[in-house]
Amino acid sequence: MPDKRALDEPSDQAPPFKRSASAPMVSSMSDLSVLATLQHPRISTASGVSPFAAPPLFQQPAPLCSFSFDEARKQWQDDRSKKFYRGPPPYNNRHPHQNRAPAAFGADLNYGLERYIRRDEDLPEHLDALVAALQHRTESAGSEAERAELEQERRKADVVTWRGIVTKICTAYEQSPEARFSDPLELNAMVLDGTLYLEEYTSASAMAEKQRKEDDPKMLRMGYYGYSFESYCTVDTEEQTREPFRPIPHKNSPVHHPAGWGGDVNTNVQWCQVVKTKLGNNRLVIGGEVDAVQRSASTGREELVELKTSMQMTSAHRNPAKAAVEQERFEKKLLKFFLQSYLLGIGKIVVGFRDYHGFLTTHQEFETLRIPRMVRAGQPIAGRYDQAGKPMIREQSVWEPKDALGFGDQILSFVRETIAAHSDAAEEKQTAAKEDLTSEEAEKVSHPVFRISYKSPFDQVEIRLLNEAEIFEQAQDSGRSGERVGFLPRSYYDFVQRQARP
Repeated sequence: MPDKRALDEPSDQAPPFKRSASAPMVSSMSDLSVLATLQHPRISTASGVSPFAAPPLFQQPAPLCSFSFDEARKQWQDDRSKKFYRGPPPYNNRHPHQNRAPAAFGADLNYGLERYIRRDEDLPEHLDALVAALQHRTESAGSEAERAELEQERRKADVVTWRGIVTKICTAYEQSPEARFSDPLELNAMVLDGTLYLEEYTSASAMAEKQRKEDDPKMLRMGYYGYSFESYCTVDTEEQTREPFRPIPHKNSPVHHPAGWGGDVNTNVQWCQVVKTKLGNNRLVIGGEVDAVQRSASTGREELVELKTSMQMTSAHRNPAKAAVEQERFEKKLLKFFLQSYLLGIGKIVVGFRDYHGFLTTHQEFETLRIPRMVRAGQPIAGRYDQAGKPMIREQSVWEPKDALGFGDQILSFVRETIAAHSDAAEEKQTAAKEDLTSEEAEKVSHPVFRISYKSPFDQVEIRLLNEAEIFEQAQDSGRSGERVGFLPRSYYDFVQRQARP
């Protein structure tokens, strides 16, 4: 297996170029609260010109371990929650709101909404599950030699975080004040034994707003559609993927579940993969949820599958202008789809397209590595034709993976370098602050925590040092989530310290 995961290249196979040597503009701020800033490349480059000649090297993600969450959100270091992809049931249903339409609709994604169980997000989970999996991987080794080898692998990591955080970092390049939906970035960061740990930070006001939106009946229903699609498409065992679709007996009702229904939705349940990879000069260990696996007919291996839903697009024959807007909107959405799968080594994405009422109208499979070609300049635009009936050719790329990955690489390097340069001073500051504390408070292990921010107008990434009060309230949940050092569990902190001793 090659050590670099190549993107789908243009057909003319132009010779490779070196990465742009132009360095990002980094500055230290006179404002003591901000340690340094990294400007967005658009600030220092000509409008519309990318500073990245080619994407940074990206290593094929290699699996390290996996873990599961059950219905009660208990973590298990095994694969009990793994699902197998079978695909959605046949498109042979009549539409309850379109009496004259043929029986050609798929699953009703509204089914089971009244039994929907949502995970409680009131108390942040931090990186607890991810670092617990890494600790278990080392401690469960069969021999001292194996344990030492696994531990060395963990210690080589430059960054440990969730896949979703790296995705947000890499989509930072596309953020702008004019974007239809902004996605600001706020992270807590700390370095332990030379490794940078990153977690997402959500303020109380932002969490309340997020909860308000999710509780809105319309938003709740639309959010549910994605989980419902997963239930229709997946089964618990590989043997079940070969069974025919048929109505399923209901334990508490004489009315059967619809064909293909895999079980009521409970978002506590997850199966997660932990992989190692490399983006530029940053060695990453990242964890993320995987929706399903599917046995490859060519290799015989289990391949990872990502499941998504999206609103169906208007036919270009019915309304060309509306179809063009919806097509562009979907193509912009593909950047996030691509990164989420690319970073974790997921080779296939299945998108279920639904109508306004929540009925599947079709689904489409995408090869992850081929998605960038779909939005690249010089390629045909899906569903768009000129007056002669020929496919319209795209004049400008919707997005480029080299820009997303290039700026993501810059951000990670910038954060690592800035925190390394300020960690000693931060620790000295914390030590000096302990002189004013009681003996009991002073005995508490403290560790510097930094805040990374990237907000509208999305001109620069900022880093500042949190004070002790902020760490306690914003990284340790005011003591509600157990004993922590920085934002990491005390048990994991002690584990790392033991392993670091000569």
